[in-house]
Amino acid sequence: MAQGDGGRAPGTRAGSGIATWVVEDTEEARATAEHPIQVIEGPLMEGMNIVGDLFGAGKMFLPQVVKSARVMKQAVAHLVPYIEAEKARSGDLRPRGKIVIATVKGDVHDIGKNIVGVVLQCNIMRSSTSASWCRHRKYWKSRARRRLT
Repeated sequence: MAQGDGGRAPGTRAGSGIATWVVEDTEEARATAEHPIQVIEGPLMEGMNIVGDLFGAGKMFLPQVVKSARVMKQAVAHLVPYIEAEKARSGDLRPRGKIVIATVKGDVHDIGKNIVGVVLQCNIMRSSTSASWCRHRKYWKSRARRRLT
């Protein structure tokens, strides 16, 4: 861990919305994980679960949640090339399914939608993200265009 971290785990710092050491923390977690996706599924999700619990308890407010999600998004973006390289080495690049993800007008879950999309892509799903805050008609047209029922 980076100096001055107080001994906190990488996901905890991401959950706190501290972006200063996001790359260093993510690299440290990646070095100890068998697969890079495990960093997302482990410490990063654990950190976001803490954020969700604090938000649900009224101890964290929406701007803090958004800040934490942005830090997690940075960590995930750092991991994507490693995940892609691992998929290429394994030779298992064929998509296992298709999914369309969207946030509808008025939804505040745009960052979470993007993170879910990355996790699905990392698990060899073909993910298409519709525009943020799209109208429901745009979502249904997107599904039809991609032949999803």
